[in-house]
Parts: sequence; C-alpha cells; structure tokens
Amino acid sequence: MKWEFTSWVPLVSRMCPSDTYKVYKSGSNVRIDTTLLGFDQSNWQRGSRSYVFKGQEDSATMMEIDHESGQVYVEQMRVLSPQLDDMHAFRPSTESVSARLTTPIVTTFVDTDKINFERNKSGIWGWRSDRNEIVNGYESKVFSANNVELVTKTRTEHLTEADKIRHKSSRSPLQSLLGIVEVEEKAASPVLNGDNKDWTANPCHITSEEYFNPEIDFGGKDIGRPREISTKIQKFKANLWLCENYPLSLPEQILPIVDLMAISSTHFAKLRDFITLQLPAGFPIKI
Repeated sequence: MKWEFTSWVPLVSRMCPSDTYKVYKSGSNVRIDTTLLGFDQSNWQRGSRSYVFKGQEDSATMMEIDHESGQVYVEQMRVLSPQLDDMHAFRPSTESVSARLTTPIVTTFVDTDKINFERNKSGIWGWRSDRNEIVNGYESKVFSANNVELVTKTRTEHLTEADKIRHKSSRSPLQSLLGIVEVEEKAASPVLNGDNKDWTANPCHITSEEYFNPEIDFGGKDIGRPREISTKIQKFKANLWLCENYPLSLPEQILPIVDLMAISSTHFAKLRDFITLQLPAGFPIKI
C-alpha cells in the first residue's frame, strides 16, 4: 500500500510525507513494514518498524519491532471469560491513570457531511469522457473526492496550567502551508472563585437530574468544568482509482488489517476513516 500527500504550493510537496507499507498475510498472521513513524514540528520522523500480529483461537500476540535499535515490544492479548477472576485485567495501572489525567484528550475524524465524489474527465471540451487508467495491470475508474475535511479536536480543561504549557505545540510553517486551521472553543461559564471548591467541581451548579433532562437547554454550560476545546481542520482533495474486478475485498481482507494498525498508528486511523466512507463501487487500488 503506497500513499503520499502533495500540495499545490511549489516545493512544499517535497516536504510532505509519503510511505510504502508492505503487508504480508498468512492465515491469521499479519506483518506490516513501515518507515514513517510520526510528525514532530516541521520534521517527519523516519525509522524502520515492523508490526507483527499472530492470532490464535483464544489469544493473540502483537509485536512491534524496531530494526534500528534491535528492540522488540511484545503485547499479549487473550479472550476473557465472563468469570469475575478475569475482571482485574480491565483495571488500569496507576501509571496509565496518571498519563490520562496529564494528557490532552484527542480525537481525529473525517467530516463526511460535505464530501462528494465525481468522475474525472479526460479529453478536450466537447469530446470529454470518463477517465480510466491502468494501475498495476488493472483498469480503474478515476474519481475525485471534494470537500474532504480532516478534523482533530483536543480537550484540555482537565489539565493544569503546567500540563497545558508542556503539551502545547507551536504552529509550524509547514502546518500553515498545508492549510491547517485551528479554532479554540470555550464553553460558557460563570466567573470562578478560586476559594470555592464546589464551584471548581461544578461551576454551573447543574444537578444530575437536570443534566439528563432532554427538555433543558443549558446554553453551552456543562455539569463539570467548562470545556476547553481546540479544533484543527485540514481541507484537502483526494483522487481515487477504483477497480471493480480487483481480486481483493476491501471490507473482508483490507479493513481488518487497517483496523489493527489504527490502534497504534494515527496515519492508519486517518486512512481507515477515509476508506470507510460510502465510496463508489470498486476496490481503491490507489488513493
């Protein structure tokens, strides 16, 4: 699977990320090789990693292999029985709880409300026809997806000021060129009195009965701390090459692999959100 980002701004495409994922599958065992690890300010983090998933009937093993450092991280998973003895496995560690309380809550999704697909055309005016291309020996129909918006929302009201400063990243020049727009939202709330602990926990004095009453309009107020949400929106246009006679099935053979990788990779999570849209008929050979 090969994917890349490009930009109409000259020379910016050279700074945009691209990668080729090599996927090997045998039965319930899957291996995925990648060289793109993440994004840090204006630099794309490169490396050499392999993710290996070995599935058994009642358990599974997930391995992350760092070829550069020679280290392997192994995570064992098993199917829990409904017995109470297994419930302790759901209890998070103290370190996990602490990390949650000091880290922003981030969710990323593709806004599907405005997306529309249309066939690309070829030829000159008056003699234009639907555009078809051969990709890896398969005839494909070329579509364009317009008004695609990648939305990232971050909540920080549960963080201390020190945590907010520590996690706040400056806007890089590359983000500006790629068209990422950031909007901050703050919920309506009364002025907080630092000496009143009740106001800190529930500044709007909303009861649980009122909160679950669908007939009450709170006007942006909430039962807990006032919400602090920053929203980043990246707008882009995508091209798709779809083949109706491709031997693989997107929902049965490809999506399970993408879902597996989306757990630990934000790039796969974004890819999953996009390809799970109501695409036109055909297998997406190229995106």
